[in-house]
Amino acid sequence: MEAKDKTELDCTPYIESQPMYIPPPMTMERYAYMQGVDLGVIENQVRKGIIPSIKTGRWRLINTFAIARRCLEPNPTFKAKAKTSAK
Repeated sequence: MEAKDKTELDCTPYIESQPMYIPPPMTMERYAYMQGVDLGVIENQVRKGIIPSIKTGRWRLINTFAIARRCLEPNPTFKAKAKTSAK
């Protein structure tokens, strides 16, 4: 029986068996505070499409469910959306 390299542990069965808590959508101010960054950083990442957001009335909320779902993907990526050229 071969021993796996400690850096290649497969946690998928453990993760899938755990109940998942997802915080509700939150304001950009609250999300910036929780992440420990300036509000301007979060606003810029939302504008670029790196952080998913929801527009509800006059507020823009961070979509924490989309972030959690993206983190559970095999190879999560957090890249800006491709810009489309307007003609």
